[in-house]
Amino acid sequence: MVENFLRVRFGEIDAELEAIIAPMLQLTPQVLTRLLFSLSREELLLWFGKTSGVEERFGEGKREKVENLLRVRFGEVDQELADKIASMLELPHQELTALLLTLSRQELLERFAR
Repeated sequence: MVENFLRVRFGEIDAELEAIIAPMLQLTPQVLTRLLFSLSREELLLWFGKTSGVEERFGEGKREKVENLLRVRFGEVDQELADKIASMLELPHQELTALLLTLSRQELLERFAR
């Protein structure tokens, strides 16, 4: 199903897209569906691609990428959640990705309470 969606959305599935399918399948169907509809090919590769060079690719625009992912997950980024983004940005990409994709809104607020 994921392969078919990727084909329809982005054309042929190349090696880069093929490599991110398994990590994406670890998400709940609801989160996976929202990500597939909302994120660009580049954003999907950034979030689920190999870790080598990820920090350099992630660097600029990191806040916008985090906000976008939060919007996809929760529908909006209210002020309470927006206030926690600066703390989130201090984490390494892999750790941040895992938290953003698995924790509930409330769990994120608690995790980043200061």
